[in-house]
Amino acid sequence: MESAPAAGTTFRIRLPAGTINESAAAKQVAGEQGTQCEVNGSVLVIDDDPGAQGLRMAHLIKAGYLVTVAPVGEAGLDLARRLRPDFITLDVIMPRIDGWSVLAALKADPAHSSVPVTVVSMVGD
Repeated sequence: MESAPAAGTTFRIRLPAGTINESAAAKQVAGEQGTQCEVNGSVLVIDDDPGAQGLRMAHLIKAGYLVTVAPVGEAGLDLARRLRPDFITLDVIMPRIDGWSVLAALKADPAHSSVPVTVVSMVGD
């Protein structure tokens, strides 16, 4: 984390590289202009805000990650169980089942308890 008064704060996370699992079958994905690039891992984005989904997807895909998006918590839990992603980003404020409940369910499941989860959420402006 880097922070400076009046300049803002930057958080950096390290995502697993080169550990793509079986469910993410493709070892390569099409890059810009038809070139091929190596997949660094798989990330599940659980967020109900299309703008936040797109922003995270753009950055993660550019960094070489295979990205799947779940627009609600229930779909996120289902996709986590089926896809077994290497990393999960999770919004807290979502309809029906909130992010804290999704996080609790993921961490209670031995198959997912070791998957890194970053909580990403915004309130208001």
